[in-house]
Amino acid sequence: MERITKLPLMLIIMVLLLAVVGVACSYTCDFCGAYRLQTDSIQSILFERDGGFRWVTSLGEASGYWYGDDDKITVTTNWGEFTGRIEGKKFIDSEESIWVQTTEDRSCILCCNIPRPAFNLTPTPTATQTPISVNYFNLGESATSSRWLMVVSSAEKTTQYYANGPIEAPPNTVLIVVNVVVTNLGNSTLVTGANLFKLSDRLCFSYPPLQCTVLFLNQFPWYAQALAPGQTVSGRILYVVPNTESELSITTSVNGTHLAWVLPW
Repeated sequence: MERITKLPLMLIIMVLLLAVVGVACSYTCDFCGAYRLQTDSIQSILFERDGGFRWVTSLGEASGYWYGDDDKITVTTNWGEFTGRIEGKKFIDSEESIWVQTTEDRSCILCCNIPRPAFNLTPTPTATQTPISVNYFNLGESATSSRWLMVVSSAEKTTQYYANGPIEAPPNTVLIVVNVVVTNLGNSTLVTGANLFKLSDRLCFSYPPLQCTVLFLNQFPWYAQALAPGQTVSGRILYVVPNTESELSITTSVNGTHLAWVLPW
């Protein structure tokens, strides 16, 4: 009889504890997991129980962290920061795009208890770094040597790029599309590729070209390409940056020579 009366009491205490925890936090453990964009099944995001975050698109992959603040989720990645909210099995970001949950991570007790990280993903040059000597050019101007000719002929800032269908920039970011030309002026083979060109901001933080899963028409070769003497290769390169970035330039380094084409925004 004594055992029978104690069991309901223990259950009541457990229910009360869960109720208190539920009031203290807006999100329970079924919030963690993977989501897919409702309008584009290729894009997916993952809220990890330790505060980690991943974002996979046809353009590439971003990683970072997330934290809960009352009824708002804030995500910070190397593509920028954005916010959103949870509604049932859906994550709705700051642009009202809907992400539908596909898997759950129930191994956490309270996902929203993850504290805000105390670090910044964007590196800032320190005072001890040595400035690099750079040769600056305007769009359309040629950089030449005895072996090569390079030109960044044009650049476009957009939130949507069409190539075998539309490609949307992630929330709070923009796509930078540049056209480049490289000619081998020497007498031996010259190796080139999209990874030679980086997008840099005024703090010298670099954004690499996007390695697209689909080879677009007129895309500049992503992998190294051998140029025979006299051969020219041209095409577009895509980058994704936070929409707050300014003072951008396309930079490259060839044989110890640093070059930068200043973008007009």
